[in-house]
Amino acid sequence: MTLHFEEKLEPHTIFLLQLRGMDYYNAAWHDLDDQCGMFGSIDPETFNMRSMAHHRPVIEYVIRPHLQALCVLAGYVYRNEFGLLDSLISFEKLVSMLNKGVAGPATRI
Repeated sequence: MTLHFEEKLEPHTIFLLQLRGMDYYNAAWHDLDDQCGMFGSIDPETFNMRSMAHHRPVIEYVIRPHLQALCVLAGYVYRNEFGLLDSLISFEKLVSMLNKGVAGPATRI
């Protein structure tokens, strides 16, 4: 898909562009338990903050990317565009990820 700067980005076009990140979202997902999950990791070694004297996750490297992934995926459901994801993720898994993601990292940090 090629975009031209004079084009107005309609929601459907935005969702098509965001599909490019779906492989990343799927690879970054981790179930924390039966009710919680998150995109990414809360391990400081993973996001290399220990060398900066941080021993706990920070918003910029953990919470913000997690919430951005949740917002993108929730947008597909809200706009009834989840059909675009059919070949990448089942609707049931998407809903499970959203539910677990909302219950996820804030309760673990």
